[in-house]
Amino acid sequence: MSAGRKTSIVVVAITMALVIAETAFGQAPAFPSKPIRMIIPYPAGGSADAQLRPVTEAMRPVLGQPIIIEAHPGAGGVISARYLIEQKGDGYTVGLVSNGSAIRSALQNPPFDIRKDLAPIALMVETPIAIAVNTSKLAVKSLEQVVAYAKTNPGKLNFSSFGEGTMAHLVIEYIGQASNVKLTHVPYNGSSAEMTALLRGDSDLGVNSLAVYRGGVAAGKLKIIAVTSGERSEAAPDIPGMRESGFSGFDIPGWSGFSAPANTPTEILVRLNTAVNQALRDPLVKDQYAKLGVIATGGSRERMMQQINKEIAVYEKVIKTAQIVIE
Repeated sequence: MSAGRKTSIVVVAITMALVIAETAFGQAPAFPSKPIRMIIPYPAGGSADAQLRPVTEAMRPVLGQPIIIEAHPGAGGVISARYLIEQKGDGYTVGLVSNGSAIRSALQNPPFDIRKDLAPIALMVETPIAIAVNTSKLAVKSLEQVVAYAKTNPGKLNFSSFGEGTMAHLVIEYIGQASNVKLTHVPYNGSSAEMTALLRGDSDLGVNSLAVYRGGVAAGKLKIIAVTSGERSEAAPDIPGMRESGFSGFDIPGWSGFSAPANTPTEILVRLNTAVNQALRDPLVKDQYAKLGVIATGGSRERMMQQINKEIAVYEKVIKTAQIVIE
């Protein structure tokens, strides 16, 4: 066989290989071509589940595939986060993250780092977190008055939260550190237990979801004096935020959002972000959220990462100063 003929055969073979590769690439199924798993850190049937399902249902027609919710509860969200981190970054396994994920990432020996181990997709909801007082125990109208009382009555105020190492706990620590007052933290096992204790007067002040405190406020037993976001919440425009209350360095509402394994391709993350934002604009979703007392958030992937970075910076300082150890 001549050299020229050999060269022609090689050229034809390479050309055919390129054509086959291009054809195969062109025939690759568009994302998503199968159901998507949503990993959540809470047992099914709770408040997070109630917030999540309207969005996942509204995302289904946008993506053309169902989203299957899969609960991996335990260890304050660590189990679900680690599971999600270990999954293939193909967009078919995503997860729900929240303030708790940022808190774990802020520890001196973090079990994972949401900034490095996961990729943001979009924020889902903002949950207004309120600071409330038991009206029969503390006659104050503002957070500034709480601080003034604590300074003249050192060590006498009990401040309850829905758990050790929660965002509510760190709010308490931040206020004490920023104002140089002693506030005794009393953790309870969950939101309902904290609310019940505050209503009974077992604690003087508490931090919990705004929606959880509504009944106590209506009964005249509780007074909400601030929300933990920097500015007033659209869900409670009559209640001052932290900046107005004298704590401009704290701007952290309750929130939850969607993330994926860190190696997920950008084009898939953008596709999912678009689907989340479209779903959150659905009137039925907005109506459901209004009933639940939460705010549809959405926005860009960058917006979610900015919130996480800002939050972790606050948590790191509070945790280090208070020498908080979270198991």
